[in-house]
Amino acid sequence: MRKLKGKLAASSLLAVVIIFSLVTGAHAETWTQVNTAGFGNTQNGATIPLEVFNGDLYAGTWNSDTGGELWRTSNGTTWTPVATGGLGNAANVGLWPTAVFNGYLYATSEDNTVTGAGVWRSADGATWTQVNTDGFGDANNRATCWAGAVLDGYLYVGTTNNVTGGEVWRTLNGTTWEQVNNDGFGNVQNRHARLWSVFNGYLYASTANYNTGTEMWRSSNGTDWTNANVAGFGGANNYSSWAFTVFNGSLYLGTRNNVTGGQIWRTADGTTWVQDAFGDNDVNNLDIKPGKAISNGYLYAGTQNPTTGGEVWRTSNGTTWEQVNSDGFGDSNNRKAHQSVVFKGRVFVGTDNFVGGGEIWALSHDNIPSGSNVSTDLAGGVSIEFASVSVGGSASVHTTEAPGASPSGFSLLGTYYDISTNASYSGDITITIPYNESQVTGNEADLELFHWNGSSWETVPSIVDTVNNTVTGRTSSLSIYGLGGPPPPTGLNLTWLPFIALSLILSGGYLMRRNGIHL
Repeated sequence: MRKLKGKLAASSLLAVVIIFSLVTGAHAETWTQVNTAGFGNTQNGATIPLEVFNGDLYAGTWNSDTGGELWRTSNGTTWTPVATGGLGNAANVGLWPTAVFNGYLYATSEDNTVTGAGVWRSADGATWTQVNTDGFGDANNRATCWAGAVLDGYLYVGTTNNVTGGEVWRTLNGTTWEQVNNDGFGNVQNRHARLWSVFNGYLYASTANYNTGTEMWRSSNGTDWTNANVAGFGGANNYSSWAFTVFNGSLYLGTRNNVTGGQIWRTADGTTWVQDAFGDNDVNNLDIKPGKAISNGYLYAGTQNPTTGGEVWRTSNGTTWEQVNSDGFGDSNNRKAHQSVVFKGRVFVGTDNFVGGGEIWALSHDNIPSGSNVSTDLAGGVSIEFASVSVGGSASVHTTEAPGASPSGFSLLGTYYDISTNASYSGDITITIPYNESQVTGNEADLELFHWNGSSWETVPSIVDTVNNTVTGRTSSLSIYGLGGPPPPTGLNLTWLPFIALSLILSGGYLMRRNGIHL
């Protein structure tokens, strides 16, 4: 076990820099740089915020001088280093927070051509333990790609291997690993195996293939893999793909294409892919990364553009996209806008900048003003009202996976809303969440609002509006919310209940007449 020694100073941005505002509906939105470039070190050429763990946002860096670093923030502006020097090995050029699994934050390393990539975990975000052998026993596994996925209680990660092909590894307990694919999925040219997402019961992985184009592979059990696309989506120049994201019932990914520009593809069934028209089709947008950020009904994506700087785009319907930043945030050296993440009501995006150091930018929706009884509609029919707001800010909602099993005696409907804000507030918060009658198996009037407290579900005093199909509750904090009601009775086929009742009535009347009893 390794713990950082010595005093680690926090890096704080004392002045905000607002590049521009965009107006959407009744609210203006603003971008603000929320770190000092490179966290004060120009060698931190890439900074990527990737994971939220125990209420903090974690970002990783690429540093080819002294090794990658990990940083965290609790408020989105003041950052503290929690791992430096490539976690003791400067050959770990990149360090990335990768996944949250069974109460631990996992981090992986990239581009270690000496001993191979490593995987670490931490229960507190500061004390890190390596949980794999370097390179999983093969130094050619030079990178553990900076994304992980969980399926059926296993954590999966993929590797980069330019010799025998990318590999997929999984663990049940966090420390014992097994390889679950053939090297390169049977093709040595599939150099990367990137684990991204679970969609409709399948785990998806993508490859980089410089000969025939990127490939998609999927598995329902984590061990048996089938190909899920035509190589390169029909074009060998789509040689790599990034960042699977589930949005509005479809799975999205972006490609790297140095000839005609990156592309976005989506699928509703997991195997039939449709290309989205993206932005201005700028050939200089070499790759596109749909992010983890789904905020207030929008999916966000970042691009790499070495000419004018990385761009951030978003869509509400999956087909119409709009750019929401200035190129490179006003600096063409910010050549890449990485995939994004939502934290405390704002959308965070990291950049590659190998001149002044990587930057992190946050988009504020500016939809929570100061005052009393402040209300706003977020997305999807979700609305919130604060009793008192002393400092206004940004609020966001997005659907997410269930953080835990349903509460005892209740069955949750299956849609979970993660609501967050960076506004300073006091008093009660009134939350209204819609429901679909077709998902309710019992009496809809029995629905209740549930709040995830970090370890279990708690009921929130609530009122059901059966006319407008909403549930409104009053709480004091924001987190993940869901709706649920008592499960239907089991062991009795209710379809036959009316016939059974009629039979009993008729037979009872017959017996009473036989015994001379008249009604």
